[in-house]
Amino acid sequence: MATDGDSDEITARRRLLNDDHGNMDEMDFTVLPQTCSPDLTLFTRLDKSKEITVNEVVEAIGFGKFQLKCLGIMGFIWMIESMEITMLSLLGPLLVCEWGISSIQEALLTSIVFLGYAIGSPCFGWVSDHYGRKVGLTIAVICTSYFGLISAAAGGLVMTLLLRSLAGIGVGGIAQCVTMLTELVPSKTRAKSIISLQVFVFIGMSFEGLLAYLLLVPLGWRMLLVISTVPLLAFLLLSPRLVESPRFLLLTGKRKEATDILEKGAKANNKSIPEGILVADLETDRGRFKDLFSPSYRTLTFMLWWIWIASVTLYYSTILMTPALTKVTRCGHGDGNEIVHCRCKQVTNSDIVAIIIASIGELLGGLVAFLLIDRLGRKRTLAFGFILAMLSYLLLIICADRTTKYGLTLFSRSCGSGLSLLCYVYSPEVYPTKFRAVGIGTANAVGRIGAILSPFIAQVLFSASDILALVVAAGFALVGAICSLFLPLETKGRLLQDTN
Repeated sequence: MATDGDSDEITARRRLLNDDHGNMDEMDFTVLPQTCSPDLTLFTRLDKSKEITVNEVVEAIGFGKFQLKCLGIMGFIWMIESMEITMLSLLGPLLVCEWGISSIQEALLTSIVFLGYAIGSPCFGWVSDHYGRKVGLTIAVICTSYFGLISAAAGGLVMTLLLRSLAGIGVGGIAQCVTMLTELVPSKTRAKSIISLQVFVFIGMSFEGLLAYLLLVPLGWRMLLVISTVPLLAFLLLSPRLVESPRFLLLTGKRKEATDILEKGAKANNKSIPEGILVADLETDRGRFKDLFSPSYRTLTFMLWWIWIASVTLYYSTILMTPALTKVTRCGHGDGNEIVHCRCKQVTNSDIVAIIIASIGELLGGLVAFLLIDRLGRKRTLAFGFILAMLSYLLLIICADRTTKYGLTLFSRSCGSGLSLLCYVYSPEVYPTKFRAVGIGTANAVGRIGAILSPFIAQVLFSASDILALVVAAGFALVGAICSLFLPLETKGRLLQDTN
């Protein structure tokens, strides 16, 4: 038995979550000092039942039908978000013609959504850490669908900005599907599972483009907004099939529910769960923002935030610059800038087709990230992607024919897509379960600073000087590459941590 002197040195303890056969107070425990860590006391049952952790169970279950079903549901949610983003690229030019808004107002129309995203992402992260991943995701989808739907009835710019910002708050919560997926798949397939979500991004962008191609001219943008919310409402039919994260359930003391989910997963994958008692550190202080700035995580958090800002800035700047980039040439025609500064340009079917074709870059970026991330590791793959993005922006400055411009623009789009995916892979891996959702939500929110800046870089600054806009984008990529190389933690092959 531990002495009084031993108990005075105890500063933390690991709690065994008992099964449903009785009360912990009625069970017989002995306290054994943990020799490898003198400040940690381990409570062990006298019957010496083997303890197993959720990491061991998830690794034993492997990747199979259970994870594929979860990936399909998460991918459907991811598709919904990509449809919202694609609608942004269409709505601005449409309202320029219909309402005669200025370039600043057009940029605000995009930025206001990402401002809402920046607010919603950490808020839904807090909700997910306190009430569960499933609860946070469901509320986020309902918020996105409701405000997206009623924004179709907006009668002016102010009301449109307000309703789109509220829809953006919901979109910010959709990022928690990455947290959920991360906690359900084994370490060997974790990165590739998250990257596979990019296929659904391509589907969402292409589907929204197809809807616009078929419906925009005959029905108008308001009806297009209404019809685009149908997949959001369809998610409500799938939500009962969405499982809660067993890691979250264990940390909240719900061992039976966690065990049931893991047993269902093992059955679906035709695997067996290792024998033993499922244990975890029972945490009451979950989802605290101050944990992100503890000595162990402070440097990592700030560097990760800059990487998010850089990757998001590049991603959305490239999307917004794409129509204008292919119209710029410097091959001996005066100042070489062929952009026609006409505010009202009707969105044509050829413009919509260009959006669909450009979404191929999403697949290419995901494919490269899929092939490299487990070979080079997270840090080096991030740095490599930023360097390639920087080179592509600098090459877009020089003289080139239109075909080359299309190729470089597609390459830049692929780099931005791959970098965003890598951020989603790395972020949930570095934070423990007790504040993982807050960690990824806050990083995602800070990254929206880049999304808010991107319309002013890609539209306002680009219209004044396309060269300056490209140099600014290259500068973001350079700083992102430096931060990636100096990240304090490589997570390749690392098991998820449940507590600090």
